[in-house]
Amino acid sequence: MRRLLLASTLFALAACAGRASSTRAGDARKNDPVPAEKPLYERLGGLPGIEGLVASFLDSVLADPLLAPRFAHLDAEGKQHLRQMFIDQICEATFGPCQYSGKAMAEAHAGMNITDDEWNAALAALGRALDAHGVAAAEKDALGKTLAPLHDEIVGK
Repeated sequence: MRRLLLASTLFALAACAGRASSTRAGDARKNDPVPAEKPLYERLGGLPGIEGLVASFLDSVLADPLLAPRFAHLDAEGKQHLRQMFIDQICEATFGPCQYSGKAMAEAHAGMNITDDEWNAALAALGRALDAHGVAAAEKDALGKTLAPLHDEIVGK
């Protein structure tokens, strides 16, 4: 699962990387390398940015009438564990220094019978968190491409 997330992110980042030519005043036309795009981890604000996104995401999820019942059984420690798993997973998938140590998504969601409506509600919650933190469209798209493959590992399991 981690390989799939990393492969998706690598693909998205590779598609954006490249070289371009530029002209400087007084200089002949030169092929100057375009600085490599920063990893998505950095573009999301590093660990503090991801922690903020996850906090906003979980607040939104826990306030959603469709999603909140899924988490009603969690005490404060359980919610903290869930928060940390989200942080570690997003951090790792976006080329940050974290290592996700949780279960594979299919295993973690086995028997939960998560619906497409719940998946879409969670994506909407993530969208609200990204908007609240002023994340640019390119980063939203890159994160979406990174997380999209999880659908088949979570929904209907």
